[in-house]
Amino acid sequence: MPSKNISKAIRSLAKGEFVLIYDMEGREEEVDLVKLAEYVTPEDVFRLRHDAGGLICVAVHPDIWRRWELPFLHDLFKSCYNNYRVLEALIPNDIPYDEKSAFSVTVNHRKTFTGVTD
Repeated sequence: MPSKNISKAIRSLAKGEFVLIYDMEGREEEVDLVKLAEYVTPEDVFRLRHDAGGLICVAVHPDIWRRWELPFLHDLFKSCYNNYRVLEALIPNDIPYDEKSAFSVTVNHRKTFTGVTD
């Protein structure tokens, strides 16, 4: 059954549709709204902001991550918390499922002024 659901989700993604992905029990236990980046429209960003209510993230291939030299947010906080002690409190070392989430820096579109980084 799970492989049938995964195959259906892959087909939906390939058609440019949103899919819902549930995190496992005992972790975040939340549902993410996912769509392939090449299909995302301004209306989709509105939907993500309005209906999903969380972060809007873009996954990048490790080769791109290395070429752009993007730091993990955890490492960025750790490297400069001696100068900014408040950052030490932001290092997620007390989460039961993950001490080093694969988040990097936030970005904003240069021509928007929402105050929210995606």
